[in-house]
Amino acid sequence: MKDFSIDQIEALIAGNPNTRNFLRKELVTTYDEFVDVLYDEMDIVISTLEENPQHYYDDNEDKITHSIVSMLKMRNYSATQGTTNGGNVDITVKCNNPLWSWIGEAKIYKTLDNLQEGFLQLTTRYRNASPTFASRGMLAYTKRSDAATHLKEWDEHVAAQKLPEFTRTDCTKRPGMAFLTTHKDNASGQPVKIRHNVIALYHLPEDKSGRTAAKYKKRRGEAAD
Repeated sequence: MKDFSIDQIEALIAGNPNTRNFLRKELVTTYDEFVDVLYDEMDIVISTLEENPQHYYDDNEDKITHSIVSMLKMRNYSATQGTTNGGNVDITVKCNNPLWSWIGEAKIYKTLDNLQEGFLQLTTRYRNASPTFASRGMLAYTKRSDAATHLKEWDEHVAAQKLPEFTRTDCTKRPGMAFLTTHKDNASGQPVKIRHNVIALYHLPEDKSGRTAAKYKKRRGEAAD
């Protein structure tokens, strides 16, 4: 077997996010590192959904979420769907440290009101393994066009709630498609960090087959209602 130099190994890691993230995940020493790697991995999973929206457009929340959990498992994460933590959490991801967990709430983003209900579940019902390590995520499956604008509307809606000790920052990992907030948790009094993601699953092609296929005609009719 050929020996590898340190420079070759570093080049392999730098050029392959899968290899890099695998090693980072195994070597994390802090909760923030665990979450940072998870978000890099989650973004790969999200991009997999977004590059083939035709496979998910007609799916309900549970089925889309199941796809995300399955892909995270394939990336060697301890990910579950419907685990009980104050309620049935859509996505729970754990690390080798039993105190560390990340929880996510998934909703098909039809209106601000239905997304708000998911936000309330995430912030007032569900619990992380430890209140000291409490990063969470909103996953908004958007089957309408112009996902970035819908996320902006949600961004403004969250800010208007005037949550205690609220802060908001842009997400540099998914600019325009995610943002980050922090506020004081009502149960623990500790800060809760939330990444809000919009996942663009709109699919209405305008080519000839897209204009004539029955399923696309139906979608146009639904969009007009």
